[in-house]
Amino acid sequence: MQTDRKRKVYLTLLVAAITVGTATDALAQSTEEPSFAVQIGRADSLYSNILQEWRNVWIQMPNSAGFDEHQKYPVLYVLDGSVHTGTAGVLHEYYAPGKIPEMIIVGISNQTNRTRDLTPSEVTTRNGMNIAQSGGAQEFTAFIREELIPWVDNSHPTSRYRTLVGHSYAGLFAVNTFVHNRDLFDNYVVIDPSLDWDDQKLLRAAKAQRQMVGEFDRKGLFVALSNEIPRFSETVTIDDVMQDTTVFSLSMRSILEFVDVAESWKSSGLKFSWKYYESDLHWSVPFPALRDGLHFIFDWWELRSPSRYNIPETPTEDLVELIRARSERLTRNLGYATAMEEPLLDMLGYMSLGNDQPDKARAVFELAAEYYPESAEAQDSLAEFFAGQRDTAQAIIHARKALELSGSNERRQKLESLLGEQQEGKQ
Repeated sequence: MQTDRKRKVYLTLLVAAITVGTATDALAQSTEEPSFAVQIGRADSLYSNILQEWRNVWIQMPNSAGFDEHQKYPVLYVLDGSVHTGTAGVLHEYYAPGKIPEMIIVGISNQTNRTRDLTPSEVTTRNGMNIAQSGGAQEFTAFIREELIPWVDNSHPTSRYRTLVGHSYAGLFAVNTFVHNRDLFDNYVVIDPSLDWDDQKLLRAAKAQRQMVGEFDRKGLFVALSNEIPRFSETVTIDDVMQDTTVFSLSMRSILEFVDVAESWKSSGLKFSWKYYESDLHWSVPFPALRDGLHFIFDWWELRSPSRYNIPETPTEDLVELIRARSERLTRNLGYATAMEEPLLDMLGYMSLGNDQPDKARAVFELAAEYYPESAEAQDSLAEFFAGQRDTAQAIIHARKALELSGSNERRQKLESLLGEQQEGKQ
């Protein structure tokens, strides 16, 4: 039955969110062997009139997608998608929805002409090597803004909350977007950006904005710095690398200078943090940096006081206040009206019923219907609640609303069954 399936799905989500379980815990409950041990990202492509070429993308949907047709998901845009979509997908699998929200992941390919796509200015040589094409970041930004984002939004259940992830040249592109087009994304996870590009041209542009006031509200920025010191010195440390004058340390020094500028933006509303990864080199740092960056960006997401949701001793009014506080926190941070996740609300209602607390269950079910007025599931749960309390008249009211919202034959049968019970009661 629909109810049994729904309860099983919601139970999994509730355990993941309230006890902060891992994907390993969830997998341990399954006895079915999947066709793939790991399968991340559905390949797709779109033609760009701006770039005059086809562009490959990879789309990873959240595990809960499809269970709630009204749910809108934040979007994580990952540059160098052929390399880093897998990293983002694995981290998402382990940390959502306990530590970070469920998101739609969009990996963007930069394989064909990476240097052209991701660099903000044109150069002919770099580190003694000839550069065939560069300086195409403006056009690539226009592609993302005018073509890719609308394409993703039109074909997927997205919210308007977006995060950009970039490493190396893609980190340079992410900084360029933050400095010149920061409205495009809410958050930026910037990993070992190549800020030494073109004699630190972008870094100088960032420094020119050091004194800007009120320009960074509701923006998040995380910067990761790997340890490249072993490549050029056995004596230099992170504490004195700024005193090194060799070209080998220029990349690290450029990032540290940008960190200094970003620190000054915190007083203008920027949510900012950075981390030095002493044990990681340039090519190993993306995994831990993306993990830490997502945790920092979404440090407001994790369910607070989870035990108070679980224990039956929590008074009804306190549970309602916890739910409303979470909804307000999500709304404040996402920037648009957002309620506590409907599956959690539904399962909390059924947990309360299981604990023989009908008043608490009713309060939670009614909150779900308030927060999700277009949800057939919320109305269906209320119908089941009132049917269990032998209030057939109220059960019929909500069963009828569930049917109006969904039009499903299963809910039609439920309504007819309740109407039959009501008729029998009159005889």
